[in-house]
Amino acid sequence: MKKLISICLIWAGCIPTTHAQWQTITTSATGPIYSLFFISPETGFIGGQDGMLLKTTDGGDTWTDHSINTTNLIYSIHFVDANHGFLSGSQSLLYKTTDGGQSWSPMDTASIGCAPWTCTFFEVEFLDENTGYIGLSKPSLDITIAKTTDGGDSWTSTDVCNTFREISVPSSTHVFGAGGDGCLQRSIDGGQNWTFMPSDGSVHWHTIHFTDENTGFAAGSNVNPPEKRIYRTQDGGASWDHYATGRQQSVNHIRFANTQVGIATGSGFVMETDDGGDTWSMDTTISGGYISFTQNIAYMASGTNLLKKEFSSLVTVGEPQLSSGSIQIFPNPARDQLNIRFNRDLDLRLEIFDLLGHKLASYHFPTGKGSVHSIDISGLADGIYFCRGFDGNRLYTKKIVVDR
Repeated sequence: MKKLISICLIWAGCIPTTHAQWQTITTSATGPIYSLFFISPETGFIGGQDGMLLKTTDGGDTWTDHSINTTNLIYSIHFVDANHGFLSGSQSLLYKTTDGGQSWSPMDTASIGCAPWTCTFFEVEFLDENTGYIGLSKPSLDITIAKTTDGGDSWTSTDVCNTFREISVPSSTHVFGAGGDGCLQRSIDGGQNWTFMPSDGSVHWHTIHFTDENTGFAAGSNVNPPEKRIYRTQDGGASWDHYATGRQQSVNHIRFANTQVGIATGSGFVMETDDGGDTWSMDTTISGGYISFTQNIAYMASGTNLLKKEFSSLVTVGEPQLSSGSIQIFPNPARDQLNIRFNRDLDLRLEIFDLLGHKLASYHFPTGKGSVHSIDISGLADGIYFCRGFDGNRLYTKKIVVDR
C-alpha cells in the first residue's frame, strides 16, 4: 500500500518548540531601549530617548543610526512589511516611513486634537499601510484611541477612558485596549464602538496582547493582592482567569508568538509559557523589557542591549499572509519532486522540518514573476514533514501530498 507524505507550509503552532538560552546582543544604544520591532530575523529597529532610532540588517551584529531630530522618547515601533513602518512617542511624536526606515516623516496629529508637545502616543499598531490605531493620553481631553484609514494623513479619535498604554489589533474588526484605573476595553466593529471588559478593577494595566479575536493576555499593577498576576481570556474578553506570578514586581510587557508560546517580562524576571498560559517558568537571572517575535526568534530589550532566543521551530501569529494566488506548488500529489511557480515577484525562503522540529532543508528563491523552481524530495523517508515559506515577513501556507 502506498504511503503518503504530507508537506505543508506551517501554520501557527504546527511544529513543537524547544527551549534555548538567551543570548546577549550588544547594541549602540545611548540609553535604555523603550521600543523594538523586528521585521525579520535579520532586520529590526530599536528606539529610546531623544529620538534614538537604530536599525540592524544582520540580526544585531551591527547597527546604523536613523535617529529622529527630536528630544522625545520613542515608545512604539510597528512595521506592516519591509517598507512601511510607523513609530510613536512622547510629546505628540508620530512618524512613518515608506522606504524601510531610511527616512521618516511626521504624520498628522491635529485631527486627533493633539498639537505639538500635548499628547503622549504610547502605542501604534497598523493592520496594513493604510489602517492603523494609536493608544494615547492627553490630560486635557479624554481621548485614548485614534484610528486612520489613509496611512496617517487623517485620524478619528474616540473618548474611551483616561489612557490606553497598549492596544492589540488581532483583526480588522477586533481591537483591544488596556490602561490605567482598571480600563480594559474592546471594540468588535473596527473601533467605532467600545465596551468595558469585565476585569479586576484594581489593576493599572500595563500590557495587553491578543493572539486572535478570542485569546488574549493582560497584566499590570494590581493593588490587592500585592502579588502580581497575568490575566487570560479565551472568549474575547467576556471572562478572565489569572496566573499568580509570585512576584511583587509588575509584569510590564507580554507578547505571544502563537497561541501557545509567550513571554512576560518585568523588573528582575522573565517568564515563559509553551502551553498557552496554563503554566509559566520564571528566570530571575535576567531582566527583560519590550519583546518582538519574528519567525522562530524572540528579541527582548534589556537595558541598552537586547536578549535573543532562537527556537528550533516557531511560527508567529500576525504574520501578514501572501495571497493564495502568489505561489503554485505542483504536482499534487507529488512523488520525488515539487515545483514552485511564482505568479508575482517574491524573495521566498522555504524550510522543511520533521515532526520533531528538526530543520532538514532550506531554500532561497529570489525570483521574478513567471519563474518555476523545483525541489528534490526523493531523499525524504516516508512520513510527515512541515515546510514554511516567507517573503519578508509574509507567510504562505499550502498543503501538498506526496504519493510514493
